[in-house]
Amino acid sequence: MAGIARSLLDELVSFLKIFKDASDELEASKSVTLHMVVPWYYRLQQHCRIHTADSEAMKKVKVKAGALIVGKFKVARLHLLATALNPKMKGLKMLADDEKQAVYEDLRQRVQAVGSASAVSGT
Repeated sequence: MAGIARSLLDELVSFLKIFKDASDELEASKSVTLHMVVPWYYRLQQHCRIHTADSEAMKKVKVKAGALIVGKFKVARLHLLATALNPKMKGLKMLADDEKQAVYEDLRQRVQAVGSASAVSGT
């Protein structure tokens, strides 16, 4: 560690803290986490954006971390639906308008399907 500048280590530790926070929250065993996948995905992506004040080393770390998030973090339709059903996230502000509309339409279709199935079964 003698060859690494203290300032770079501090910058790296600060950068990695959000990943620990995300891991702790998403791996909770006593609470529901399905609705938190999408917000954390976008938050981590935003965190990996390069800023002019970043050191060259940190820019490289952010590029690599951003690529790993895209490659390893799989956001499924179920995650989007769960996020839309969370009252705090129902606006889906992190998504583009066309993506929001697709999620809402999917929810409408699923609700209608449940309603139709209930009507057929008589419950």
